[in-house]
Amino acid sequence: MGWKVKKEAAWLDLLLLFIGQYALTKILEEVRVLTWDITPSLWLGMGFLALLWGLYRLPGRWPTLAAMGIFLMGSLWYLLGSENLQGQLTRILGSFGGNVTGNVTTAMTFLMAWVAMLLFLVEIVLNLHWPLLLAGAALPLACPFMAIPLNLPGMFALVVFLLGFWLWKRLKNPGKSAPADKKTAGSFRRLGAGLLAGVCCLFALSWLVAEATQQTLYTIPYQVESAVVKAVRQQMGGSLDMEDGSVSRGNVYAAGVLLMDIYANQQPTSTIYLHQSSRGDYENGQWEDNWDEEIYERLEQSGVEWESWIGVEWDRLSDEERESWSGTLRTLMDSLIYELNYRYLRTEPIGLGIYPVESDQTSKPMPYFSQAVERQIEGGYGAYYYPISLLAIPWNRVSDEEPLNRELLELYRQEALDYYTRLPSGQLTKFRQLVEANPLESLEEVTMFIHHTLTTYATYTQAPGMFPLNADPAEYFLFESGRGYCQHFASAAVILYRMYGIPARYATGYSVKPSDFNLENGEYHAEVTDESAHAWVEICMPDYGWVPVEMTPGGPKIPELPGIPASTLQEVLKNQNWDFTILQPPEPELPQTRPQEYNPTTRPQTQEKSINLKPLLWIGLIAAIVLLVYRGRKWLLARQRRLPPKVLYARMVEGLHFAGLLTGLDGQEADFAAQLSAVLPELESLDIPAVLLLVDRDAYDREPLPEESRQAVWQFYETAMTLTAQRLPWWKKLIFRYGKLYI
Repeated sequence: MGWKVKKEAAWLDLLLLFIGQYALTKILEEVRVLTWDITPSLWLGMGFLALLWGLYRLPGRWPTLAAMGIFLMGSLWYLLGSENLQGQLTRILGSFGGNVTGNVTTAMTFLMAWVAMLLFLVEIVLNLHWPLLLAGAALPLACPFMAIPLNLPGMFALVVFLLGFWLWKRLKNPGKSAPADKKTAGSFRRLGAGLLAGVCCLFALSWLVAEATQQTLYTIPYQVESAVVKAVRQQMGGSLDMEDGSVSRGNVYAAGVLLMDIYANQQPTSTIYLHQSSRGDYENGQWEDNWDEEIYERLEQSGVEWESWIGVEWDRLSDEERESWSGTLRTLMDSLIYELNYRYLRTEPIGLGIYPVESDQTSKPMPYFSQAVERQIEGGYGAYYYPISLLAIPWNRVSDEEPLNRELLELYRQEALDYYTRLPSGQLTKFRQLVEANPLESLEEVTMFIHHTLTTYATYTQAPGMFPLNADPAEYFLFESGRGYCQHFASAAVILYRMYGIPARYATGYSVKPSDFNLENGEYHAEVTDESAHAWVEICMPDYGWVPVEMTPGGPKIPELPGIPASTLQEVLKNQNWDFTILQPPEPELPQTRPQEYNPTTRPQTQEKSINLKPLLWIGLIAAIVLLVYRGRKWLLARQRRLPPKVLYARMVEGLHFAGLLTGLDGQEADFAAQLSAVLPELESLDIPAVLLLVDRDAYDREPLPEESRQAVWQFYETAMTLTAQRLPWWKKLIFRYGKLYI
């Protein structure tokens, strides 16, 4: 029979339960949307654990089960009768959507009491440790997804709780192959305590190093992730796609897959935005379809004199004729600015030939202020367009000569004011606070305010890390992390424009810079890959309709707006007196590879040259840990070599069972030597019965075995365990050698 821990020592169970309760309380304290006082929750939970532990020590289990039953019935009765508790629990559930809860101390105290009971039930009553071990291991991985900082005291206590209970249960229930005397069991207890202390020290050391070098450490997995994603997409034929309207909550990497070739009849002088889609409603990181269908339906029913356009009264048209005219109206709106600029200025537009790699591509991304080429182009399509710098429509002449054109643009803008300034109520509270702190009216002021805010208080990166699931990604990007890419910059810009009453949409497509074009055979050629996939904000301006505005770092320092000189915008920026109290300075940017379509310029800074010792410290730490593990393993094996033969024999039987050999035997059978030779034939050269006789002498004789006999038993154990390890798969062999330390 193995030595059993006395019942009086069970106070360690209570201590470890206290540590577990403390760990969970400290971790939940970091949830940023919960406001609660942890003191009553912690003391009530610990008091309840002490009560259950005291009742459990009484004869029989009925006092503990009765207390749990009373708690269950009482808590349900309180829940059903307390509107305050119900309201707080509802607000806690709402926090998973990013909503701020207000004070929920009552509900959290209620929940932590339940946590205390569940801890006691699983660990003490049911004697199950693996569910909590799995949950505890998953908790640090889940914290970033819920925007919960990894609280050092809480995580340290969690490690102590999980490993402490595991070691303690191993000592309380040693099994058949456990040490046979109290002295040997005591050495194992000290060894287990030493291992636990070593693990805790290693955890604390690694935590401090990770906190000190986290910027460098985070770069490594991002670089690996980037290489893997690119390799997979290149092999599988996939590419970066932004067309679903979702704002990513993680990192983004393009694969460099060629999507289309573009040929221009002259060198473009500004970025070409190939518009593919625009979005309308927004809620919690998802942009829905735009509202243009509804707007055109309302325009058709407006007071415009359509008879002047189509030569017949609108009411006399059939449904088919109205549908045909509706399509004509959309086409007219898409190319109206191009037509007016061409008719009144006769300026030569830039011609583009666009050739998608996928011949069956249904969507045709088009530049702004463009008109499609009517003739068929084999393998592609063509367009003429005007960059913003060439737009100079004489609107006074347009009002005199074509008043309906200008009226149509204004009618559309009025409808857009109704649809494209909508935002979900009760959400985006930090955006609203920023806007309320900076009341602005003119388009010039709003544009420069948004541009300055995003380029100053946020940093472009393709690897911002994971955004929490219970936070709006646009709000988290600007007010929490300060790091993101085009989807986040564009979303934040659209939200701010809408809050200032300016109609704005989230647009996606491709951005092609002038530097992407190379002169080839008299034409300018650019290869467009998924690295050019981009998202931007477009605003509906008087007279010009939808205009792209670049808010992602790397674009022009002063946004381009038709009809508004750059000097006007510069003057606004020069005289600004904006309040950015709610915003925090951006964190230092992680070193990484910039996307091909952007090469943001950084503000000049004076910086002293210094030697970066972090890589050397990190290498030294890794080397120290490896050396510590190596030396620690050798020390433990040396101690194992000095164990009594009877203990070595018990460990050998345990190792055989771990490997799935002789699992139905305990080593005391008369034919054990024969069966051992059958599963490990290589041992036949050794005198197994003689070794077993030495083990029996060590177990029952008062005199210790001579050193030669002890060495013989050790050599037999070492040979048997080496042969056993050779029969294991690689992963189980690692556990056998480095986890269980059998050899």
